[in-house]
Amino acid sequence: MSLEALSSLNRPSIVSALGAATLAVLERPGLVGLTSLPSPGAVKTALVASYLLNVISVSLPGRIDGEVAKAIDAEDAGGTAADVSEEAAALSPRTGRSLVTPAGWAFAIWGPIFLGEFLSVSTAAFVLSPSHPLLPLFRKIALPFAAANVFQSLWCASFREKYSAVRGGMMVSTAMLAATAWSLGRADAAWAAASGTRTYGFGQYVLYFFPMALHFGWTTAAALVNLNGAVALEPSSTPETRAAVGIGSAVAAAAGGDGRGGVVPSTRGAGVSGVISWALFAVADGMRKRIESGRDGEDAEGMYGARWQFWVSTVGAWLCAGVTLVVGYRVISAQRGYTSIESN
Repeated sequence: MSLEALSSLNRPSIVSALGAATLAVLERPGLVGLTSLPSPGAVKTALVASYLLNVISVSLPGRIDGEVAKAIDAEDAGGTAADVSEEAAALSPRTGRSLVTPAGWAFAIWGPIFLGEFLSVSTAAFVLSPSHPLLPLFRKIALPFAAANVFQSLWCASFREKYSAVRGGMMVSTAMLAATAWSLGRADAAWAAASGTRTYGFGQYVLYFFPMALHFGWTTAAALVNLNGAVALEPSSTPETRAAVGIGSAVAAAAGGDGRGGVVPSTRGAGVSGVISWALFAVADGMRKRIESGRDGEDAEGMYGARWQFWVSTVGAWLCAGVTLVVGYRVISAQRGYTSIESN
């Protein structure tokens, strides 16, 4: 099927229906005959096929974030975002209307995520066997991970200018990113539950599960970025509404990152809180650039609440960073304790 034919099928109603169907399968796999004990081959197929689907979907051009990247490059070079779409200009750090606009360096995190997941799924495809000790855990992770990749592929389809022309259309992409984070959270819960049983060691966690933890944390933050973008692109949204949603999102992200690190005092909690800290530092940097751009006070487009957003994001980022360091220290200390006990 050609790209033109696929584009003609890319409609909010179709993408929303596919997302709803994917969510139904994730929550009730028995509806389509999926069992709780899939074969090693089925597990490996789900991991590899869904990962490849996501990589292909992300590589297709035309998303709004590609235009935002152009706007950021132009602004960092001392120019303006005049040559990009209206949607991209509204979501750029210096000239945008949204108050949750991370600086461009934040998106470098996709490199470790995709590379890490490539190593994870490719290694699992080679080593998983009926007798492998991690197979029971991968059986629990395979469906949520596959669903997350489907949801992110649907986000790639919906985060486009054609959706902004439909009233509420940008909420489709917000929902798909939120569903991506929800699915990865299900996988995160599975390996977190197994961490106390010594099912896997630290090295296995880094290889197989840490990339997914990064993915979980980043898509959680990205869903809030997408939400604020959707609100900013609504013609009827006011500066007060955009400020309330933006500052509320920063508070929610900080609370979630701190809570994740505190509730799950392990590498899993530290990974997620660390990613949230990264995202909040990037949002604060984006607001700093907007404030320093010389725009005319609080009445200028996108400036209402920008200073508050800068400080809330900065404080939240440092709190999450502190949680990450404390939890990381506790994990390292615990690992040393286990090693000492086992050696005696």
